[in-house]
Amino acid sequence: MACLPENHERIMRYLREAYQANTEAEVSGHELQHELDLPAEEIRACVASLASSGLVSAEFFPINLWIRLTDAGLEKA
Repeated sequence: MACLPENHERIMRYLREAYQANTEAEVSGHELQHELDLPAEEIRACVASLASSGLVSAEFFPINLWIRLTDAGLEKA
């Protein structure tokens, strides 16, 4: 599944808000699914794309993932 550009933006906005609340914040894939109402497959595709661009760091696990905004991502968010 591909990631729609508007969902890149939604995820980045959500991560920015989490970062503003706590600079050490990590967001789970499950949280993004719940809060943004996106399927798990699209979350994984978007996060993989954002990570390959250096905008987020991510840990991918079989049933979940953890995402954190990078400095480069914070500048773009």
